[in-house]
Amino acid sequence: MDRKKEIKTTGTLLRPIRVGQSAKVLEGEMLRETSLVVSIISLEESVVRFETENTLYTIIIDHEESARKRELIRYCHQLLEVS
Repeated sequence: MDRKKEIKTTGTLLRPIRVGQSAKVLEGEMLRETSLVVSIISLEESVVRFETENTLYTIIIDHEESARKRELIRYCHQLLEVS
């Protein structure tokens, strides 16, 4: 059996990771959508490790980017409430 490719990157998860779904990770200005998640290895505040059909991922959470994303979502919700 071939070893799976391993990817270690810094980014922000755009939605919770779920087995059977792809993961979406924002890496700076690049969006990565994975193949289907087959197992979640570990979930920690600063690091998430999971396995997809093709790859083993280690995502180092970019807390600064996550905070910006939360602020943008909050702002969009406020705009929708005003409309």
